[in-house]
Amino acid sequence: MTDLSQPGLPDKRQVAASFSRAAASYDSVAELQRAVGAALLEQLPAAFEPQRWLDLGSGTG
Repeated sequence: MTDLSQPGLPDKRQVAASFSRAAASYDSVAELQRAVGAALLEQLPAAFEPQRWLDLGSGTG
């Protein structure tokens, strides 16, 4: 695990490795995120036709 109390930025390789380890189990525990995302999408107007989408952290994609 990266010690974030030290000055400077964490090692990108360690951060990437940490996310890679978590990705294997992320989808199995992300039910709340899926439910919230679905509820938000339902709030969009029926005629909504976006020109672009911005991904603000969609789990493992």
